[in-house]
Formats: sequence, structure tokens, C-alpha cells
Amino acid sequence: MEVLLGVLQGITEFLPVSSSGHLVLLEELLGHNPPGIGLEVTLHLATGLAVAVFFWRELREMYLSKYGLMLLVGLLPAALVGVLLKDWLEEAFSGLLVVGPAFAFTGAVLLGTRFVKPRRESLTWSKALLVGLAQVLALLPGVSRSGVTIAAGLALGLEPAEAFRFSFGMLLPAVLGAAVLEAKDIASLGHPAPLLGGFLASFGFGLASLWLLRRAVVSRWFWAFGLYALALAGLCLWLGLR
Repeated sequence: MEVLLGVLQGITEFLPVSSSGHLVLLEELLGHNPPGIGLEVTLHLATGLAVAVFFWRELREMYLSKYGLMLLVGLLPAALVGVLLKDWLEEAFSGLLVVGPAFAFTGAVLLGTRFVKPRRESLTWSKALLVGLAQVLALLPGVSRSGVTIAAGLALGLEPAEAFRFSFGMLLPAVLGAAVLEAKDIASLGHPAPLLGGFLASFGFGLASLWLLRRAVVSRWFWAFGLYALALAGLCLWLGLR
């Protein structure tokens, strides 16, 4: 099961289809309890490592410059809301009848990017903050973090490759922060073999997903993921209402 969750995490954490929404749906379909926080953070560490490897040549420029401060501005809104409302969000927004409309929202946002005319405007402090505010929406299961942040960047006039880079530049500090806070839970997981399998699966599929998503954004077929999100919305609503 750890490897399956690793594959799911590696694909859905990066592609604009919401990893948290998929986890809720998986629990419903398989009757599987959610992973412990230690396993969850371990899989997020794997995808964080995938981001670091993918952007290896750009890490110094991304984090040790003015750009890094802009990433911090973008990261703060979701970090603050997540810390203040974490328990409430988990309790209030975990059912399929909530995840379904969230998937539908993601699908609509992604389809809307098809009609955004590409521009090549520079990243500014205000744009960084607006992208960060869009990321707050992704605290709801079913709303894709990469989907709403890349869509926001495109709508604000950022070049597609820049919208992609800024979206994932905000991810790495958040993953490392969560790993530090939950390190004790990772250490208490016990037998390392299944955990290692999940980590490697999440890392490998994460790298492949990053490559695919960048190609989709730059080639302007990013919107097509919206069709999948809308299909998941219909499935969630059907399962929730039956």
C-alpha cells in the first residue's frame, strides 16, 4: 500500500489534479484509512526532493536572491491560513460532497486557461502575493495547488515557464518545513522497507510528472487536465449522493 500511495502522491502532487482530493476518493473506493502523518510527510519529502533535483541548476538563483523573497511573499498566505485553520479545514472539508465541487472548481480554472492570451510580464511583489492568495484555495481537498497557482500566474501575465517555476518554487520550503515539524513521526514508523518503496515511487513519479507538467504549460495544453478534474467531480458527487 505504501508504494501505491507513493505512486499516487508522485503523480497527483504535481499534476493539477489535487493529491488531497485523490486521497479522499481513494479512501472511499478502497475503504483505506488515511496514512499516518509520518508516512504522509515522508512521501511529501520525496516529492520535495524531486522538485530540488528538477530545479537543481536554478536553486541558488531561486532562493538566494530577490526572487527568493518573492517566493516567501507567495508562500505566507497559505502558510498562515493553514496553521490557523488546519484542524477546522480537515474536519469541515473532507467529504466527497465537498471534494466533488472542489474538483469542479479546479476543472473550471484549468479550462479557463485555454482562453488566457500569453504575455511576458515580469514577476512583481503584488503578483507574487496574488499567486500566494490563490494558493490558499488549495487548502481545500480537490483544489489543485499547482493548478490554481499556475493559472493565477498565467492570468497575471507571467510567461508560462515562469508561472510554472514560481508555483513549484513555493512548494519546496513548505515541504521542508513540514518535514522538520514532523520528524519525530517519521522516525517512529518502524520497518523501513515499505516506507522506502513509497519514497522511491513518489520521487520517481514526481520527477516524471514535473517534466510532463512543464511541457503541458509551455506547450499550452495545460487546460486539458481540467477535463479529468471535471470527470472526478462527477464521480465524487455520484458516490457521495448514492
